[in-house]
Amino acid sequence: MQAFNGIISNNALTWEPANNWDVVTNTQLNPNKYVLTIPGFGWYNCDKFFNYPDPKTTITANVPAGYGSASQIFILTKNIPNALGTTYGKFPVGMQCYLIFVTENNGNFMWIIKEQTLTANHTIYFELKDAKVGKNADFVSNITQLN
Repeated sequence: MQAFNGIISNNALTWEPANNWDVVTNTQLNPNKYVLTIPGFGWYNCDKFFNYPDPKTTITANVPAGYGSASQIFILTKNIPNALGTTYGKFPVGMQCYLIFVTENNGNFMWIIKEQTLTANHTIYFELKDAKVGKNADFVSNITQLN
């Protein structure tokens, strides 16, 4: 999926392909906002697999204590290179993917990547002992290597 910028000119909206974009997590109306820029990655909506004919499942993610409202879980599927989605919605049972926990840690990003094959009523547990901490570029490098 391609990212686009909406350009308004002469009271008309035109969509132009974006050269880069931000994945924004935990946006709030105050300064407590984390921006995760992932150049070269596309995005897909939670309804991406709606018409998929085979059985589908939801994903339940159990994150470390204290991170439930301060983190985001992304899915990177092996059959859609360089595209991220959130884990809302339903996904094909048997789909091979990476589930990625992302949060902030003392001004850095902290993440856990788990390779998965989705099962019915899929549940995943993220543990801090598996976490990596680094800058945005470190995180991007880690997920880029997955494709």
